[in-house]
Amino acid sequence: MIRTFKLLIIFIFSSQILLSQNIYDARHSLRYAEYLYESENFAQATEEYERALFSFPDSIKIRNAFLKSCFKSKNYRKGANAIKLYAGGNITDLPNDITLEYIQFLLAAEQFKTIEDLLNKKINLNTQEVCHTQLSILMLKKEWKAAGEFSLKHCSNSKNEQYKTLSELSVAAAEFKFKKPLLAAGLSAIIPGTGKLYSGYNKDAFIAFSMVAVNAWQAYRGFRKEGAKSTYGWIFASLSAGFYIGNIYGGYTAAKRRNAFYNSAIKHKAEHLIFD
Repeated sequence: MIRTFKLLIIFIFSSQILLSQNIYDARHSLRYAEYLYESENFAQATEEYERALFSFPDSIKIRNAFLKSCFKSKNYRKGANAIKLYAGGNITDLPNDITLEYIQFLLAAEQFKTIEDLLNKKINLNTQEVCHTQLSILMLKKEWKAAGEFSLKHCSNSKNEQYKTLSELSVAAAEFKFKKPLLAAGLSAIIPGTGKLYSGYNKDAFIAFSMVAVNAWQAYRGFRKEGAKSTYGWIFASLSAGFYIGNIYGGYTAAKRRNAFYNSAIKHKAEHLIFD
């Protein structure tokens, strides 16, 4: 009996030590997570906050810090899954602010089909927020024309400054005149360098024109002095022809490069407005 009592005392004492050690570890993880976050080591901070959240599942502060770390580390799927787990799988029961947070993670993860399915359900978003979400999808997909038309029809009267700015950006993107690569190539074929000039690359246009013109002039000089058998003339004629063909291809790629730059710039502005 006495031996059993001693064993029980030892078991209780050991359990208390282990429990206090677990609590210490959780708090240590939390402090370390905060340090990692402040050091902008967001991937590791996410892991530490997740460990702390396991020990303190009801802490809103830790949950918010964990979700911020997920977003900063671009671990969007983990953040979305954490919110879904928090909701018990039923997103329709989430309060408005957490629903918006969940949508943000899905947008960043480009899970557009999942969002569209959610919008067909009665989730906790008002009409303006639904419009903004739909416009955000179109902008992130770089469907500028569709985004502009949707914005004019549904979002132009938004009172929210952020939504309004995104709406204005979508309309501007839809109206923007992108460069035509085939036109740029055609212009380059007529006058070397004009395709790059059309695409906004003025220095490159001057270089392209100069390379073709200088080599053509040298070829002309060679043929004028020695006739069709001029080695000098044929060398520079070949160089001029090579630069001329390269100039046509360069005009085509310059237009595509300029369009890619505009697309990237518009999307970057859109992302800033959507995820700010």
